[in-house]
Amino acid sequence: MIGFRTLFPNRTLREAQVDWIEEHRKDRVGWLVFAGGLPFIALAIFHQTLLTIMLLQGYFLTAMDFGLVFFVAERKNIMRPWLWKALASCILLHIGVLLAVFSWDKTNPHLAIKGAPLTGVLFVAGLVELYLMLWIIEICKSKEKPPDGSDDGRLAA
Repeated sequence: MIGFRTLFPNRTLREAQVDWIEEHRKDRVGWLVFAGGLPFIALAIFHQTLLTIMLLQGYFLTAMDFGLVFFVAERKNIMRPWLWKALASCILLHIGVLLAVFSWDKTNPHLAIKGAPLTGVLFVAGLVELYLMLWIIEICKSKEKPPDGSDDGRLAA
C-alpha cells in the first residue's frame, strides 16, 4: 500500500514557498489583458469582420506574451542590456508569428470568425511564441557575464 508520505515527500521550506509577488503580477497581467481586450471583443462581436478578428488576435497575442515574459518573468532584469537585445529579437519573432496567424485568417475566413478555431489557432501560436521568446531570453542571458566577475554556475562558451 502506498502511504501518504510517499506521494508527497518532504520538501525543504525554500521549495515549498510560493512567490506571491510573481503570482500577483500574473493576476494583474490577466486583468490587464481582459480589461484592455473588452473593446476589441465588443468590436469583433458586433462587426464580425476579418479586420476586427485580426485586431483582437493581435492584441491578445501581444499583451499575453510580452506581459508574461517582460512584466512577470524578467521584471528584475529590465535594466540589463542583454534583455533589450533579447527584446529586439522577440519583436521580430512576434511580427513573424502575427503574420503567420493573419495569413491563416485570410486563407480561412469562414473559420476565423468562429470562436473555437480562433481560440485554437491563437493558443497554439501563443504557446509556440512564448516558448521561443523564453528560449531567446535564456540564450541572451547566458552570454552575459556576472557583474562581479564570479562564476555563477554557467558553462563557459
